[in-house]
Amino acid sequence: MRKAAAGLTDPELDTPYAKAAGPYARVIHHVPDSHMNSYIRFKLALTEDEPVIKPYDEAAWAMLSDTRQTPVETSLVLLDSLHAAG
Repeated sequence: MRKAAAGLTDPELDTPYAKAAGPYARVIHHVPDSHMNSYIRFKLALTEDEPVIKPYDEAAWAMLSDTRQTPVETSLVLLDSLHAAG
């Protein structure tokens, strides 16, 4: 992810990746959100007798203010941290 995002300018980060996916920056922010949810779901599955896998509205998460206002680097660090912990 870091390699793909390296050197992208702000206008490039605002360029749509695909019609349904939105701009590159939104996709970059989505990946750690998705991985974080998976990380938590696996931990629940390992520690509970009958874990409930709670879904989340990925499209709604993508529209939250943190996705629009947080620098891409923050999400890249979060993704690095999740992978280091898992």
